[in-house]
Amino acid sequence: MMVEVLTSVLAGAAIGPAVPRWTTDRTSDLNFGHCFIVLDPSRLSSGFPERLAGYLDVMRALPGRVIVPGDPEKSYERDARTLGVSLHEDVAAAIKSLAIKMGVPLPPSFDEIDASRAPPAHMFMGAPSPAAAK
Repeated sequence: MMVEVLTSVLAGAAIGPAVPRWTTDRTSDLNFGHCFIVLDPSRLSSGFPERLAGYLDVMRALPGRVIVPGDPEKSYERDARTLGVSLHEDVAAAIKSLAIKMGVPLPPSFDEIDASRAPPAHMFMGAPSPAAAK
């Protein structure tokens, strides 16, 4: 209820059943509300980082798998550091093509990439397309 009070009532947006179904109703104004609150924990009490770490330890010790905000991202980062980052073939080809043009060495993992498959550079670099330049 508090979330609705902050994001609807306080924000002057639609409340409860008056909020249209955004996935099916494309004819009505959505009138969604948002509320952003910034807190500085050090102004409220001391020891916040330690208390939060203790709380998360308790949560993670519960039966079953408990995931708290930041856990998936830490897992993805750990995997990326050990396994590398997956790239779409076109992105890898574009990187290799640009590296060749710029004389930048690439790691051996790019050896098998066919740089000729690279889409035009303007698709990745934000430069105007050749057609727009005419």
